[in-house]
Order: sequence, then structure tokens, then C-alpha cells
Amino acid sequence: MLPIQKKITPYNKKETNGRTIQGLVIHAVGAVSSARNNAEYYASKYLGASAHYFCDEKEIWQSVEDKDVAWHCGTAKCYTQKHPMLRNSNTIGIEMCQDTPSTVSVGTIRNTADLVQYLMEKYNIPVDKVVRHWDVVNKKCPSMYIEDGSWTELKAALTGQSLTVGTGAAAAGDSAAQAGSSALNYHTTLPIGITLKKGSKGRDVGILQTALNRLIQAGLSVDLDFGTKTLEAVMAFQKRYSSVCGAADGIVGQKTISAVNTLLKGGSIPTSQPEAVQTPSPTTPQPTTPAQPAAPAAKKSYSQHIHDLQWSLNQDGFTDSYGRKLTEDGLWGTNTAAAVANVCLSTKTIRRYTSVTSWVQCRVGASVDGLYGNATKEAVRAFQACHGLAADGIAGKDTITGIARAYAPGAF
Repeated sequence: MLPIQKKITPYNKKETNGRTIQGLVIHAVGAVSSARNNAEYYASKYLGASAHYFCDEKEIWQSVEDKDVAWHCGTAKCYTQKHPMLRNSNTIGIEMCQDTPSTVSVGTIRNTADLVQYLMEKYNIPVDKVVRHWDVVNKKCPSMYIEDGSWTELKAALTGQSLTVGTGAAAAGDSAAQAGSSALNYHTTLPIGITLKKGSKGRDVGILQTALNRLIQAGLSVDLDFGTKTLEAVMAFQKRYSSVCGAADGIVGQKTISAVNTLLKGGSIPTSQPEAVQTPSPTTPQPTTPAQPAAPAAKKSYSQHIHDLQWSLNQDGFTDSYGRKLTEDGLWGTNTAAAVANVCLSTKTIRRYTSVTSWVQCRVGASVDGLYGNATKEAVRAFQACHGLAADGIAGKDTITGIARAYAPGAF
């Protein structure tokens, strides 16, 4: 395991003389950052939030001593308690840093796994007490591991259990990916019975991306995120092997999985050949090539964060450009953007717009009281500084849009 480096916060914790540690709570920081950056940030001022450890691809940093309480999984007056026993008072919070706004790298997972297994042994913590933030309260964190399948695989890696592919046993040669000793293995076949499409995330997407790189030299980053480049690579693969795949619709179902696995196992599939082009006679009109239908636009995904923002805007009287209340659909559209364009929160509006202020406070790590005071201003300023925004401590259009993008990139 990497050495644990320390930058202990003097502010964001509750000091104790010792406590019984009963569980580990896994988080993702919510934005691209390093372990050291986070430790220094939480040591710089009072923020009303914290975690014990931060892990990235290269380092592990400790921000709060194990014996002290970090503020990482409480209700913060805006979440609902879900777990019957795990709380801030009896858990250790571990934050995984992100390499993109929506992914955690294999290296970070490996280092987090080392730390998790070390702490499990040190405090005799069973596997069932290694949980997500989402399992403790209804905050969707880590957001990329809310689906049970993706969390099951991540938890298996973090706790050192065998990691199976899909619902069956791991394919021959696909080691169980023992976390902490080796990287997760994506050089294997796709599991039967799944469907992958744009917006899918997780280990199966990593297997698909690795396979496409090998089979058609797609040049994809194995980031476990089925985005536009992966969609284009899937469609190119389907066109090349249309005799098995059928329509090049970008959806990886049973036919495409069969083609991928056949080729990975050394089998062969005839590639689609263009029809021979005949030179037309002078009296034969040259046929025109029919226009190909445009690829369907990527569908935005629902986000609870955007839904909560829309509800807050409605509560505080912000409307779209036609003076109408927003539809609380969890999607960022022109109407939501128009309402946000009218928001400007600062210490001058301390007792106004309490719903939108609470939404901001929940997401920048400030205490949630609906009052835009100096502590909220400083938390907003810190968020702005970390995300390339003007660090003026005012939550206007750009800042609220930036917060929404950081927490809900799929809704845009």
C-alpha cells in the first residue's frame, strides 16, 4: 500500500478520545481533483464537511484522524437516513478522486482497495459494513456506482473478493482482479444477456472498449463510460460485421456480443463487402446514393440534482423566459437555463431565496440552513476556484450551471 500522507484539518471534524469504528463509507469527490488538493482544501478553512481519507492514482492523503469524527455521511438537514446503524460517529469516510467528471480510474480504485482492506483488517470490519454514501443516506454518491451491478463489482474489488463477469464465472484467464494487487482486467469476453448503450457505465463497458480497441483499432480510452466515441466505434464494428450484428444502431445486444466474443476467441466472421460498382451506360442515369439517416441525438438522463434545483427555483419564484414555472423533469433544458440566468445569490440576499440557497449549500459543502452567509460565500468561492470560475463567492448563472454540470453531467 502507498504511504499515508497527512494534512489534518483543524476545522472540519469533531475530536474524540476514541470511538468504535464499525464501517467504511465510500464516496467520490464529485469533480476532477487530486488527493493532496482535497486534503489541503479541507485544512484551509471551515467548510462543514470532510472525510478521513482521499485517494487518487498516485497518493493517499489523510484529512481527519481515525479517532475523530468526519462529517461525510450525515443527513445535513436535507437527506434521509437509510442505514439502520452506520453514521458519521462510527464510520470512516473514504473519498475516491475522479479522473473525469464521471469516472474513477483503475489506479485510484486499486489504491482505494489497498486502504479499504488495510482498515478492514485494522478495525475488524466485515464486508457488509463497507458501504456507499448512498447506502447511508439518500445522496447519490458515488454517483457512477449507484446501479447495484456496478457497485457489486466495485465492492468486490475494494474488499478483495473474487470479481465475476456478469452472472457467471469469470472467463478463463480473467483473474479475479484482486484489488490492491493488480488492476481490474478488461481483457476478456463480454457476459451473455446484457445490453450496453450510450450512457452505460461500468466494467462491462471497459471490456467492450478494450475489445473494440483490439478488434478494429478504435483507439478508445478505457474509461468505463459509453460515450459518443464508444458509440461511433460500436456502429463501425456493427457495419463491418453486419452479417451477424444486423443493424448498426450502436446498441450492444446479443447479436453484437456474439460477434465480439467470437472474434475475441479467435473465430472468424465475414466482413461486409461493398457491392461491385458498375459503370453506367450513357443511356442509363447514374443512381444517386440515398442519404444516410442521421444518428439519433444522445438522450439526456434524468438527474435528481437537476430535479431538486428545478423544485427550488419554483419554490423561490424563478420562472422561465415566459414567466412559467419549471417542469420538474430532472433535465437541463432552455427553460431551466432561463430561470437560472435570473439567479444571483450573495450575502446581500442572505434571507431570500432559501430553497435555491439550500440547494447550493448541499453541493458545495456548506452547512444547510438556507441563509447565504459568509460560510456559504467561502464554500462557493472554493468551488469556483476549483472549477475555473471567477472566485467572487456569488452564486450566479455560471456558478449554478457549473455546480449542476459537476453533479449531473448526463442531464445536459
